[in-house]
Amino acid sequence: MSSKSKSVAICLAIFGLNDLYLGNVKRFFLKMLVGLFTIGFGIVVWQIIDIINLVTGKTNCDASGIPLV
Repeated sequence: MSSKSKSVAICLAIFGLNDLYLGNVKRFFLKMLVGLFTIGFGIVVWQIIDIINLVTGKTNCDASGIPLV
């Protein structure tokens, strides 16, 4: 298994696609469902939180537990 790039995850988080890249498919669909019920506002807030967590290192591995590089 290969490790995934933290910078790619941050770039994809801008578009809300970081969960797919990191293998968190259920979380991605939950995010889309929240966005549907909040008319998109929930996704924007969730994206900001994801970016902060990736930049600060709080999210530091993918769904398999492999650390981001």
